[in-house]
Amino acid sequence: MAGDDYRARLITARERLGLSPAQMAKRLLTPRQTYSQWEDGRSRTPGAAVVAAEMLADRKRGGGLTEQVWALTRRGRYTAAEVAEKLGASARQVEASIQTLRRRGEEVPVPKSVAPPIDRELVARAAALVRDGWRISDAAREVGLISHRQTISDTRVGHLIRQELGRE
Repeated sequence: MAGDDYRARLITARERLGLSPAQMAKRLLTPRQTYSQWEDGRSRTPGAAVVAAEMLADRKRGGGLTEQVWALTRRGRYTAAEVAEKLGASARQVEASIQTLRRRGEEVPVPKSVAPPIDRELVARAAALVRDGWRISDAAREVGLISHRQTISDTRVGHLIRQELGRE
């Protein structure tokens, strides 16, 4: 039966992490009582909880951040800030993972209001480079506004740089 398998996998993941049930509930952003019901078999263990728990356990062995972000955001229950805190990642890393997932065609229902703020000083530095003949995307990468894997169309950065230049 899938429920028993999910329950066993949840317990195995928690034990691999060396956490108590209360600690694991906190890591999964789940009420302690709900988590206890999953482990005790009094309530059906959601597959998403199992995936998230296994990814946390795999993270100790280098599991991918993007997959962990997907497991936590796919139902739209957590903000990007909560996901970043949960995974011990920066808001920028979580945002990059969300963009990667969206490019893959995954639906990632994270509220837009939690996007990390963009440093206006970096935007001004990038705009200065553009005035010196740099392409917008190269300037944004040079000052650290976007990663080398991102394209300018994946972010709000291009809009802000053009705004700084007076083009929009």
